[in-house]
Amino acid sequence: MRSDAPAPASASAIDVAADPLGALRAGDHDRFLQVLMADSAHRPALLALFLLNLELARIPDAVREPMAGLIRLQWWRDALAADTIDQRHPVLSFLAATDLSARLDRAALGALIDARERELDASPLTRLDQLEAYAASTAGALNQAAARIIEAEPRLVRAAGTVGTAYGLLGILRALPFVVRRTTGAFASPPQDGAPIPPELRPLVETAAARAEDLLTASRHGHGRRAAPVLIQALLARQDLTRLRRYGFDLADARLQSRPPWTLARCLLARTIGRY
Repeated sequence: MRSDAPAPASASAIDVAADPLGALRAGDHDRFLQVLMADSAHRPALLALFLLNLELARIPDAVREPMAGLIRLQWWRDALAADTIDQRHPVLSFLAATDLSARLDRAALGALIDARERELDASPLTRLDQLEAYAASTAGALNQAAARIIEAEPRLVRAAGTVGTAYGLLGILRALPFVVRRTTGAFASPPQDGAPIPPELRPLVETAAARAEDLLTASRHGHGRRAAPVLIQALLARQDLTRLRRYGFDLADARLQSRPPWTLARCLLARTIGRY
């Protein structure tokens, strides 16, 4: 179960070497917005981090057997642990060019890879604590890594993790209809395209949304313009919450899978006033 809603394209759909920002925009538009909010000095490393995450996130959809996915994840571990980065892969080449490993220790990058193993496990996440732990280890840890790239103070790093976890929880909910349609092990009777999710999941959906709201409230303190690259996730998460409620927690509603056209303008305003 992914902590991000499925994207229309992966990093491989666009030439990363020729247009890395375009590759991220196509595959993960929310984190593309995060890169835009960053100072020019921090953008390349943030872009490299998010392209790596995009590449890892697409592995479960690219393999038929869990073992094949585990092998791919191990390949990424080995590639990032090597003394010299193998630049034959376009994302690795970009990582080397931006010197991401100098800004983040390899243990942090390795943890992001480890967390992705859960997506290859067919057993369902049926409890809130499981969902939150998964969201914290993926979206939460990724946002903390982004905070370290922008040289955030410890208080902001913690806030970034909390916001990222809330964003990840809501991302799981947005992705749930896609997971249900393609899964045979997690749910007994997957619905057809356009059908609602199993009704027994409704209490978990509402509880997870309420927990995400609590996390966002706990992290809502003044951090200023510098925090924009990581804290605009709070703005995006609140947008998700508002629309979930507006559409009656109907995760099959296609309107939940896109952002309003004014989202970029709202992010720019939030950065200008330093409130997220």
